[in-house]
Amino acid sequence: MENMKTKLIVLIDFSAYSETLLQYAKKWSELTGYEIILVHKITYTLPAMADSQSRESIIQYEKAKVLASLRSLANENQLPQAKTSFQVFETGLTSTLAKSMESNYNELILAGIKGRGAISKILLGSTTLKLVEELNKITIVLPAVVQHITPKMITVATHYKFPLNKNAFEYFLKKCAVFTETIHFISVKSPDENYKKCHEYLLNLSQEFNHILPTSFELFVGSSALDEIKNYTRENPNTLLVVQKGPRSFSDYLFRKFFINDLINNFSLPLIILPL
Repeated sequence: MENMKTKLIVLIDFSAYSETLLQYAKKWSELTGYEIILVHKITYTLPAMADSQSRESIIQYEKAKVLASLRSLANENQLPQAKTSFQVFETGLTSTLAKSMESNYNELILAGIKGRGAISKILLGSTTLKLVEELNKITIVLPAVVQHITPKMITVATHYKFPLNKNAFEYFLKKCAVFTETIHFISVKSPDENYKKCHEYLLNLSQEFNHILPTSFELFVGSSALDEIKNYTRENPNTLLVVQKGPRSFSDYLFRKFFINDLINNFSLPLIILPL
């Protein structure tokens, strides 16, 4: 796996938010060697009475038009030509990506979230959430505005009941090590959970990954734990926040286990979602 080229699959919808994704992809490609694939699913209207040849002509015309727009975006944002390619789909985005992707961690998805506010309102039913739940891939989700394209810290929200996918995290971590300085593991202990287990899990993780980057950990307990986490994120904006897809639906895990809506402060931090 180490010799495989890492591909950053960027979902482009041609909205104003696309520029953030492109600038992020460009910088990460420069620093880590990622290849960039700009992806778009076309929408089109076919005349009800059109024959199969006419329908195919319309689809090919729309594909060519979108491909030209993707190339233009890549040029405007100065993406590396040798490392940038394009894919235009006409069928379901999730199913098409699932068929074309390999069963390893060298393909990462980069997607954006429009707007601000409660993450449950933003993500539920969205293309991004569908991709996370149906594709077992490392997914990078960006807010509309990113303060730090190359954050100095990686903050990992984890819990001993839902162990971290260490292989996926290490693969991602080694790529980020060129610009990241520290890893900080955090967890929340509910009143009915064992403090020793929570603490030991964080300690072991910290020791295990210390050979890659300096590590630290923090366990939030008590009735004020949520407020403490919110203060932590406000005081550490120069960070990537890492969570993991849950054993049930991602959305259920996201909302019930780590209060991620508050943790990322209305989605102001880049969010890395690890697969199971």
